[in-house]
Amino acid sequence: MTIKIGNYSVEYSNYDINDDIKSGEAIISTGSSSDEYHFISDGILFLDGSYWRIPGIAVGGNGNDSYYIENPEFAVIADASSSGSNGDYLSIWAYAQNITHLFSVEGRHVFVQTYWGASALIVDGLNSRGSIETIDFFDLRVNGSPSSMQSLVETYKTSNDQTFDNLIYNGLFRPNVMGVNSAEELRSIIDGINEISESKVLNLNVGSEYKLSGIRDFDGTLHGGADPSVRDNYKYQGSLDINGDSRVEAIFTNADSKRWATININPLTNTTNYEEHQTYGTTRIVGIYIDPLVTSGDVVQFSDHDSQYRFQNDLKIDNLLVKAAGDYDSDGIHEVYWKTADGTAYLRSLMHDDGNIRYANYQSEDQMSEYLTAQGHADVINDIV
Repeated sequence: MTIKIGNYSVEYSNYDINDDIKSGEAIISTGSSSDEYHFISDGILFLDGSYWRIPGIAVGGNGNDSYYIENPEFAVIADASSSGSNGDYLSIWAYAQNITHLFSVEGRHVFVQTYWGASALIVDGLNSRGSIETIDFFDLRVNGSPSSMQSLVETYKTSNDQTFDNLIYNGLFRPNVMGVNSAEELRSIIDGINEISESKVLNLNVGSEYKLSGIRDFDGTLHGGADPSVRDNYKYQGSLDINGDSRVEAIFTNADSKRWATININPLTNTTNYEEHQTYGTTRIVGIYIDPLVTSGDVVQFSDHDSQYRFQNDLKIDNLLVKAAGDYDSDGIHEVYWKTADGTAYLRSLMHDDGNIRYANYQSEDQMSEYLTAQGHADVINDIV
C-alpha cells in the first residue's frame, strides 16, 4: 500500500508508533492508537532566494496520539481519526507568549508559528476529524475538550481566517518544498490524507457526480496525477464485475481527467477502502495502455484509429456509458462493454485479473452483435444497445 505526497517518502504502520520524524518524511498510522510522533530535524531548502523549512508529516491512528514539536521544527499533523476520540496531545516546545502567527485556515485547519521557529499546520484541527484535545506550551495548557483547538485560536489568534493562497502569498508556507505545486494541489492532498483508508459514505445514483478524495492509481498517485480539482467530478456509471472475481465494482468516469476508476463498496457502510489500489485490489484509477496496433505499427499513435487516444477523448466529452461485463469468448480474460452516448460505436475493454486494463477496441453495432452471437451470448446484445 502506498500514497504519494508530493516528493515525500511515506511509511505506513498498523502497529503502535513511537518514532522520530525528520524533514521530508511522512508516517501514516493505519489502525493503531496511542502513537507518539517526535519532530526532530530542521531540514531547510534554499528556494527562490529564501530558506524554507521542510516539514515532517504525521497522520495519526485511532486516537490518544501524541505529537512533540521542538524548535525550530515544522510539522504537518493530520490526526485523521474517524472516531473523533478525546485523547490526542500536542506539545509545542515554546512559550505561548512567543507565538507570532496563530489563525484558522479555510475554516478547517490551524496554523501556528512561534518566534524560535516551532511551527505546525494542523489539518482539520477545528473539527472532529483532526481535533487535538490537549495543547501544551511551556507556559500554557489548553486541556480536556474536543473544542480545545477552537478555544486556543479564538483566544490567541493573531489574524482572522486565512486561505492557503494567503499563506503562500504572505511567505508563511511554501508548498514547493514538499513537491506540491499549488494551494489547490495542497487541498487535494489534504482531502486524500483525510480519506487515506476509508472514504466518506457514498450513496450512489447513476449519472451523478461524486467526490473521491482518496482515489489513486496503482502506484499511489492521487487521481492518476491529474489536476487536483478533478476530485469532485467522478460520474457514477453503474456497477459490474470487471475482472471476474465475483466482486462487483462501482465504475466512474471523469471528463476532466480523461480517466475512469473502479471502487469496491462495503455494503454495510456504503464506503470504500482507498488502500486497495494495488495488486488484487480494484479500488483505483484504471491505467492507460498502448494500443497493440500502435505497437505493431499498423496504427499511428494519437490518431483517430488509436483506441487509447479515442477512449480518452470519449471520456473527455462524457461520451461513454458502461453496459455489460463478462468473459464472452471464454479465454479467461474479462471484457467490459461500453456504448458511446452518441450511439456511433461500442467499446470493448479487456481487463487484467487485478482489474487494470489490458487494451480496448471499438466496434460497430454489427461487429459487436456478430461477435457476441458467435460466442453464444446473443442474449447480452439487448443489454448493450
